[in-house]
Amino acid sequence: MMFRSAALVLLMVLPAACSRDAPPRLEPGVPVEGDLDVTSDNGMLTVAPAIIDLCAHPEGFVAADVRSDATSTGTESSEIWLESDGIRKLWSGSGAVFEGRTGVWLKDGSKVSLVDKRDGNELASITLKANTCTR
Repeated sequence: MMFRSAALVLLMVLPAACSRDAPPRLEPGVPVEGDLDVTSDNGMLTVAPAIIDLCAHPEGFVAADVRSDATSTGTESSEIWLESDGIRKLWSGSGAVFEGRTGVWLKDGSKVSLVDKRDGNELASITLKANTCTR
């Protein structure tokens, strides 16, 4: 009887433990359902999260990790610009590679841009979006 109970418990738990698939791979520029990180089409800029989960952040504001790598362009210095409500501000100037975390001020429609400092050309950008909380 005890063996049968243990086997039954194992049969109930095992499928749940084995159903953990590898997380889906994020294609550049295309968010996967449930994935909150977005990478620009050219792979130079990543914002995490770029999709704001309004269930977790009902006020609509988040801090985000920003990573950029403009080495493929040959630039030695780049800038990260943040834009929200029509106001564009320089957030960081760095070398070709950058990694940092913003404060809790990004919201739906905020835009993060990677700019080549030598000529001012925008190399990549990501606009944050908010999902709908359905709970």
